[in-house]
Amino acid sequence: MLKKLAYHLLAQIAVIAGVVLAVSSTVQAQSSVIRLQIVNVPVDSGLLAGLLPDFERATGYRVDVQKGEQVYDFARQGAADLVLSHYGHAAVDNFMSDGLGLWPRVVFANQAVIIGPSSDRAGIRGLDDAVEAFRRIAQTQSRFVVNNAATEKYLAQVLWEGAGRIRPAGIPIQD
Repeated sequence: MLKKLAYHLLAQIAVIAGVVLAVSSTVQAQSSVIRLQIVNVPVDSGLLAGLLPDFERATGYRVDVQKGEQVYDFARQGAADLVLSHYGHAAVDNFMSDGLGLWPRVVFANQAVIIGPSSDRAGIRGLDDAVEAFRRIAQTQSRFVVNNAATEKYLAQVLWEGAGRIRPAGIPIQD
């Protein structure tokens, strides 16, 4: 399944790179290098290291990867042929509104799960509504621990707020 997802992602990157190269006036037609500005996660996770060798072999392009959070600043300066960032990245709306790129396409997706004990004290098993699950966790004073990664902490914050900002004792809410 993961390998199939990786090849699907690789195909998406190839299509996007082809479109970007075809429509970009800053890239010379003879260039065999794709300058990729990307947020940290796909690089730090090792995902690109696993995908890029196959992409480069299949297309003949070499990908120059630069990671960081200021990806759209570099793109504005003409230092990127392709940008990969999170949906809702702070700079994407202005970048697109200024006519500097093609509207984004999804190439990555995150999935999160709520895992609990088999006793399911909060009664959340089978729920399709994460906000309702957080309400029940709070109402039953069930223990809750979140992964320390920024994305997961942010998601938990959004879900606690969606649940009415109620939470089990000891779970801080950042304002």
